[in-house]
Amino acid sequence: EGRITELEYRLVTEEGKLIWVMDRSILVTEEDGLEYIYTLLVDVTQSHKAMEELQMSVERYKIILDQTKDVIFEWEIATDEISYSSNWEHKYGYQPILDGISRRLPFASHINPDDIPDVLKFINDMMTGRPFGEVEFRLANSEGRYCWCRVRATTQFDTAGKPRTVVGIIADIDGEKRATEKLIDRAERDVLTKLYNKRAARHKINRFLELSQGRECSAMLIIDVDNFKLVNDRYGHMFGDAVLTEMASRISSHFRDSDIVSRIGGDEFMVFMPGIGKHEIAMERAERLMASFQTMFKSNLKDVPFSCSIGIAYSPEDGSDFQSLFQNSDAALYQAKLEGKNRCMQYCKSAVNTAFEFKEEADRPEDERESAEQRGQATVAKVISMTFQELYDAADFDQAMNSILEMTGRMFHVSRVYIFENCADSEERCTNTFEWCREGIRPQRDELRNLAYGDMGGDYRDNFNEEGVFYCLDITELTPELQCLLADQGIASVLQCSITADGVFKGFVGFDECGTARIWTQEQVDCLVFLSKMVSTFLLKKRAEDRVRESMQNLERVLNNQNSWIYVIDGDTYELRYINEKTHRLAPESRLGICCYDAFFHRDKPCERCPVRECAGKGSNAMEIYNPVLKVWTLADSSRIRWGDRDAFLLACHDISPYKVGEAVEGVTLLNLEDR
Repeated sequence: EGRITELEYRLVTEEGKLIWVMDRSILVTEEDGLEYIYTLLVDVTQSHKAMEELQMSVERYKIILDQTKDVIFEWEIATDEISYSSNWEHKYGYQPILDGISRRLPFASHINPDDIPDVLKFINDMMTGRPFGEVEFRLANSEGRYCWCRVRATTQFDTAGKPRTVVGIIADIDGEKRATEKLIDRAERDVLTKLYNKRAARHKINRFLELSQGRECSAMLIIDVDNFKLVNDRYGHMFGDAVLTEMASRISSHFRDSDIVSRIGGDEFMVFMPGIGKHEIAMERAERLMASFQTMFKSNLKDVPFSCSIGIAYSPEDGSDFQSLFQNSDAALYQAKLEGKNRCMQYCKSAVNTAFEFKEEADRPEDERESAEQRGQATVAKVISMTFQELYDAADFDQAMNSILEMTGRMFHVSRVYIFENCADSEERCTNTFEWCREGIRPQRDELRNLAYGDMGGDYRDNFNEEGVFYCLDITELTPELQCLLADQGIASVLQCSITADGVFKGFVGFDECGTARIWTQEQVDCLVFLSKMVSTFLLKKRAEDRVRESMQNLERVLNNQNSWIYVIDGDTYELRYINEKTHRLAPESRLGICCYDAFFHRDKPCERCPVRECAGKGSNAMEIYNPVLKVWTLADSSRIRWGDRDAFLLACHDISPYKVGEAVEGVTLLNLEDR
């Protein structure tokens, strides 16, 4: 008597269509004493479909999160709170900072102190409206070891154009970074002595001088072995190399770890001492080094006097850039040679008149001092550095990838560079997605699409060895089927490197030589393999990001096209975690991070009749709610869900205002049950 009962069930229409309806009935005793049951049927089919689609989308989102090794985060700028995917603690072994991000991160112990300025700049950029940001820094794991990671994030804006939320991923690049640093360090080192080569030393010295801007006193020393040619002539070059190696060790032992020690060619060495404070320190080190040299190889070089000459120039008075310092210290060295060798000279202007005329760096036969292997190492470092820079600065990923292929192809003088990726709908097929060809080489990209691995002269993946490399000097050594496949593309020899993710073959990066067979040196092969792995890493991350972004966009489209007000509420705080477009149009003041009762009812505490509380002990619930602020009646369907790693409630609110004011629908007058 007087109580509304509700029941949902499926109903077959006259057209044979199966729909979901909400049956609301009330038993009323009229004045004539008879009891009447009044029933209102509401079609909630679309609501059910929306809920099913949303649950499927949420489930797909969870599947993506579970499969990726990257940590996904969401930062609410207004509340300065951040949430992470559940794999954070599994990966790093401790609870991250969740609130007060901009205030607490500068003092966070798990971020390497040297990287804090970069992290703060990234935070400030995103807070002030930068649409996309990226930063690399070192993050401590549970063992206290700093590991390199890369954060890539995108800003979401509210209708007023203000930054609202930052969504991004934290990718582990420690292995990649350390491998790159190792390779770059190898390229920067002199092969014989393992000291820095001149190019690397010049870069490091210039960087220090630019940053210090002449505020610190520094010294550059150029050290030359006296009469070293006699050592090579009398004892042979092998013994001469041993002498140079021992000299390098002796020089390094006399200087600080912060000093830059390098071999600049032949028997010449260079030392840069930053921040020495006063000139006497550099002079004292030079004198100790000369004394040490006189005791070297005394028993081995009895008939060859062993000594060295040293020239010193100081920054900023003798020069504030590498070129000036090198010229002046070299002039001082030459003056020391003129005055009898085995001595140390400090630069002064009068010495320039007696020293050799120093040519500009571009005109010096510097490369003659370096071996072919050293020049090859410099090329390796240049390729890797430029590739990183290109990908780091890329606004257009496809354009950057094409640029990298062209750069690599030209530097290594190959005919064709390309990438094959597995097709989106099949791991058994592949497509040529990127390609660069030298002038006169026929492109293959438009022809090599949707190819089955099994139809490429057998299973093409079997050509790659355990390291993921397929190298063929001469294709005539291959099977007839495979030989025919490659010959049709004009290939004479080929080097290809596989793209893999979690042990699954995802495609390959290839380098073709057309016309004649090509022999790659081991240095070149190592570089191309490493370069391929680096490019593959960026490519796989980009494809994973694309899939996540597409899934999220699909979810947004589904929810924004529903004829219902749909939003998600945090189960503990009542804060809004998601709002579809229709909800925002109805309540423009609503935004993520504020409480639902504030956004929709302008209250300072939860409502007495709250669908979230009603649903708390159940899986789902439905109830009618009148909103006096928005002046609408809604049927609120609420369901308990997981939002990230927290409990939340999904609400789909349907407008039933017409039914509450006696509007005629299909010839039936619906009663205003509230008035009744």
